[in-house]
Amino acid sequence: MKLLSALLLCTLSLFAAAEEHITVDLDGKTFYISKNNAASIENFIAEDIENPPNKNEIVFVGSSTIRLWKTLKQDMEPLPVLNRGFGGSRTWEMLTYVDALVLKHTPKLIVIFCGTNDTGTNYASPELSFNNCAKVVDALRTVQPDARIVYMLVTKAPAREKFWPKMDSINTLAQAYAEKHDYFTCFDTNQFVFNEDGTPKIELYRKDKLHLNEEGYAELTRLMRPLIESEWAEVNK
Repeated sequence: MKLLSALLLCTLSLFAAAEEHITVDLDGKTFYISKNNAASIENFIAEDIENPPNKNEIVFVGSSTIRLWKTLKQDMEPLPVLNRGFGGSRTWEMLTYVDALVLKHTPKLIVIFCGTNDTGTNYASPELSFNNCAKVVDALRTVQPDARIVYMLVTKAPAREKFWPKMDSINTLAQAYAEKHDYFTCFDTNQFVFNEDGTPKIELYRKDKLHLNEEGYAELTRLMRPLIESEWAEVNK
């Protein structure tokens, strides 16, 4: 395993150094992985080699909402959590690197937040975005058949208001999937970021009106932790 990880690290480094983007083919379509995101995966691989995390933990994976959750361990303790969020990640990047991000940790429970960055591209439909997430779920349950999944619905942040219709479509697909699969649960990330009149709660965001601030994460933790505790208890029966 260490040799395989080292070889993968070298391969990613060579690709990233050669060009600004890495191209991958998924279901006959070409997608681009940014050099920065490839570097993030390299860092995770190196970190896992130096300090191997425990198996069967709760892996949080996805984009900046996960990456910037700096107090995740503290907010979820004593639950065993591992943060594998990387900024700007798109669903095809998460799927491409599913082994390094998720599978090798054989988690009993994963939390996914990914899709918001897909909506800013011209070639990622809501169907494609959620299907990529579903493939991550399928891959996990192949190696960990009893694993459970919490999918955080895409947050309709003020800075990306023009993409809200796409986000609604992704979230609708996720909720429909949850109705058919009892191991898949949606957490409504939008339940606390809007006022009663439908306007965004700007005070929960950083200045960029995209990422949650400290107050936003505190509210996210308050609402989400009971669900994570429940899912963790279910998978450890």
